[in-house]
Amino acid sequence: MTGDALLVVTVWRELRADFGIPITAIFPDAVDIERDHARDLANDVAARAAAAGVAVETIIRHGSPSREICDAAAEHQPRLVVMGTNGWGRVGQVLFGSVSESVLHHAPCPVLVVPGDEEQASRTEHIRRRRND
Repeated sequence: MTGDALLVVTVWRELRADFGIPITAIFPDAVDIERDHARDLANDVAARAAAAGVAVETIIRHGSPSREICDAAAEHQPRLVVMGTNGWGRVGQVLFGSVSESVLHHAPCPVLVVPGDEEQASRTEHIRRRRND
């Protein structure tokens, strides 16, 4: 409705095995799998946006997701970054870090974080319980 274009940014990185050993040391094709998954995801989102009449561009980057998303935002200067959460919860965030939290703190523009399906269902259930108490 605003006429803005959509910039879809996906970031991939090599999976790590125990003790930080790259999976590619064991499964050399793992790099292709991760890169292809990022490309397929970006293309799927772009196709849905284009079908809705939204101008769209895709960027696929390699590296630290939060750093690459913030760098893309600095380079392209969007009015808003919109991103989802994975719904890992507090324990998962401590173990793996939170990309959305890092982007919230470091992006050069406003950030809107949309809860993932599992996180949204958990919040909805929590609200429902509070209303019934």
